Formats: sequence, structure tokens, C-alpha cells
Amino acid sequence: MAYKVTDISNWFINRALWDANSNFGDYMTNLKLQKLLYYAQGTYGAMCDKPLFDENIVHWQHGPVVVEAYEYVKALKEKEVDEYYDPCNSIKQGIDSQGFDKKTNGILMEVYDVFGQYSAWKLRDMTHEEDPWRNTKFKEVIPFEVIKDYFKREWIEK
Repeated sequence: MAYKVTDISNWFINRALWDANSNFGDYMTNLKLQKLLYYAQGTYGAMCDKPLFDENIVHWQHGPVVVEAYEYVKALKEKEVDEYYDPCNSIKQGIDSQGFDKKTNGILMEVYDVFGQYSAWKLRDMTHEEDPWRNTKFKEVIPFEVIKDYFKREWIEK
């Protein structure tokens, strides 16, 4: 069973808020979230041989984008994103309440630890150098199998 991309988005938003509030990290932007979703889909796909979420990833000018997540975060801009973060809960409690299993949580943590340290524009530049984005045309869906195979070859096996 795949997760909802909005639940994965909330996980990354909450993690970034936790970092910003406790470790002087950066808040999440829509651009950075899009790249983290791409890296999460690829990593999860390569490790579990199935998609993390069912929504398509599309080739946009500034890299891979999940349109549903883009629209979701755009709508959040009208509200304070901080209201989605409860500082009294740990990241683990917040994730458990969303129903993520231990393996999925571990993969999301690893993706955030590895890729979340980069700026949105650095992540954008990284995706522009990778085959899944380079080998599709503007506004075309980047097939899950292409992303999964690329991540198996370039990230997991190396």
C-alpha cells in the first residue's frame, strides 16, 4: 500500500520545522519539498521495489515535481505552516500518528539526513544532472520505473 503524498509532505514539513525550532535549521520551501519527494520516491522504490506514493512525478523547469504536493503546499501558504507542527510531540510520535511503519520512517529519515542538508537550489541543480529528469521532456511524467532503476544503480548500489 502506497502512502498519500500529502502525508509524506507533512512528514518533511514537520521535520524541517522541528529542525528550525530546535537546531537552527531551515524551514521547508515548496521547491525543496519537491526535490525531497523525488529523492524519497527514488530511494524507497529502489529499496522496497514499489512506490512510496502513487502520484506521478513530472518534469518541470526547476526539476521533478509532484503536482498534487505542489498545489497542497501552495494552499498552505494562505495559512501559517507552523500550525501543522506540535512542538510537544516528538518527530517519532507525529510520524506514528500518521501511520508510517518503521522501515518507511527510517527511509524518510535517511533521505532527510542525506538530502535535507542542501538548499532548495542545490537540490534543483542536482536533479538537473540526473537521468530521470534529463531524459524526459518538459511536463512529461517521469516514469516510476525509470526513477527506481536510476536510484538502484546510482544511489543504493554505490
